[in-house]
Amino acid sequence: MPSFDERKDMSKDAILEMERTTMSTAEGLQLFNINKRFISDWSSLVNKITSGRVRDRSINALSNVFLTIEMGQCFGLLGHNGAGKTTLINILCGVYTPSTGSCFLLGNSLTSATGIDRIQKLIGLCPQHDVLFPDLTALEHLELFADIKGIPVKERRSTINQRLKEVELYDVRKKKATAFSGGMRRRLSLAIACIGNPKVLILDEPTTGLDPINKRKVWDLINKMKRERIIILATHSMSEVEYLSDRIGIMTGGRINCLGSAKSLKTRYGDGHNISITTHSVDAANKIDELMVSYDMSILSRNGTMLKFKVNSERRLGDFMGDVEEGNISGIKNWSLMNSSLEDVFIKISKNPFLEENDLNEISIEDSIRLIKGELKDLKSDIAKLNQGSVEMQESKESHLDHFDSFAKDIEHHNDNDELRQLIIRQSEKIKDLEDKINALNFQHPQ
Repeated sequence: MPSFDERKDMSKDAILEMERTTMSTAEGLQLFNINKRFISDWSSLVNKITSGRVRDRSINALSNVFLTIEMGQCFGLLGHNGAGKTTLINILCGVYTPSTGSCFLLGNSLTSATGIDRIQKLIGLCPQHDVLFPDLTALEHLELFADIKGIPVKERRSTINQRLKEVELYDVRKKKATAFSGGMRRRLSLAIACIGNPKVLILDEPTTGLDPINKRKVWDLINKMKRERIIILATHSMSEVEYLSDRIGIMTGGRINCLGSAKSLKTRYGDGHNISITTHSVDAANKIDELMVSYDMSILSRNGTMLKFKVNSERRLGDFMGDVEEGNISGIKNWSLMNSSLEDVFIKISKNPFLEENDLNEISIEDSIRLIKGELKDLKSDIAKLNQGSVEMQESKESHLDHFDSFAKDIEHHNDNDELRQLIIRQSEKIKDLEDKINALNFQHPQ
């Protein structure tokens, strides 16, 4: 179990999931306090040891991960690049072993030699990129993987035909993969993942690059598949994870910090309802701005005749809508009502994973700018300390500093709050990427 100090770094949702996991008796998948630490550069470490100056060059890819997924559930896994999703998937597949902690699937331990053999037979993986052989037919692909999975010869034909029919490829089973469209190749990858009737199906970006029609076909197929197994869905598509998942986990910094259904996450961490109004004139906008206080709405942003308000009372929202329909409010050209999206929640959590749900709505533009400027200052300091001996590092240093100076000017000259929010969101992602690059350069060229 995590120590007292470690629990201080865990979110409220993570602690609740820890309690749920330790008390769970349900059949399925349980992760108990999974931690994964990597040594970043072995040659660098050896050099430090031999010179008598040893520095800790390890990276905590996963920290205190507790998770329970029951049979028949689809669990959506969200997180920006570097959040720990791939490391977690690799541990579940047996590619990595956890540094500490334990994992059980249907009673089999991932950390025991006999358990990992059994678990690997119970898991099917559909990777992000199709791993297909262009000169093999769909039928030959499934025959190959049926042999690898050890399916008895007597059962192979019926099993293969069943999988081909499930993904609607039976009629083209003798066509080579090179002749398949992107949607057909993706469905073939799903069929391969399901060979051997795995109890856990891990899907990594299952609909990347698909058109809306083929995407919906894959979604319907995934919904059918989860009835008899556990599905773990790793994706960057908010609509996909919201449509398919019973529960969603948002990963940041190697931790699953937020868990719940899409509706629960939006209710707890979102902004609720927002109203956007466009008026006929600036004078009308001024009057609307003053009037909306009486409907218990708070101004979020304004740009000329365009205003955006946060709805604080559902009852007063109904009063406002009634007055608009009856023509009691003048000066409105058009208006629209919007709900918080899962994407809004994901961006907030990714930007500051340790804020509690009630605090997330209180982040002002000014606070966001201050946080970003603080991160820029720290990163500029890190870059300034980089070894000057490498041409690669010097070029990287100069490009990063130019980028920071450009962004600093951008945020000073933005008056529109919505545009500024989007700029800050994009910059937060860039800062994360730059942090990773700086760490990589430091590991390759230690001081």
